[in-house]
Amino acid sequence: MEILDLRHFSSADLRPLLEDEIALWARDLSWDYGTSAEMILRYMDAKILPGYAAIERGSIFGYSFFVYESSKGVIGDLFVRDSARGPDRHEVEERLLTHVIETLQQSPGIHRVEAQLLAHHTGEVARPFLQQGFSRHPRVFMNFEMASIPNQQSPRARCRRSSKSAPGRSRNTNPPPR
Repeated sequence: MEILDLRHFSSADLRPLLEDEIALWARDLSWDYGTSAEMILRYMDAKILPGYAAIERGSIFGYSFFVYESSKGVIGDLFVRDSARGPDRHEVEERLLTHVIETLQQSPGIHRVEAQLLAHHTGEVARPFLQQGFSRHPRVFMNFEMASIPNQQSPRARCRRSSKSAPGRSRNTNPPPR
């Protein structure tokens, strides 16, 4: 297995892995990751997405990318395909994260590094961060199944209904301009 710069590859190289990731987000988080995946693929083809790819027998089976936001580095994603015949997924995740963390720590002008890897269970990929001195903060992922409340209006519909003006009244409470 090799860890290589993500910018050496095209969207065609990453697409099969992203399709697996889209399925994971849908299954585990009820989240459509398709739009994000398409953006990642566009950035791949433009060669402007910094990160690393895990390669086995010429095929990408894991990746992580990051972005620069002013003086902050943000780890955008980490995904490794689970395979019975390949390297251990957790070891590959740790290697990818270590590469990303070290790159961000050595990047001029970066004073802070953040990560919120939503597709990972709390603590699952904490070790590389903790080894580098990161502080850890709890996160809460909340989900509300709208279909679980039969015969109820959605909160959005209730908000629209309650924000309507009374007949004959204007919603604008500011005095007219002079």
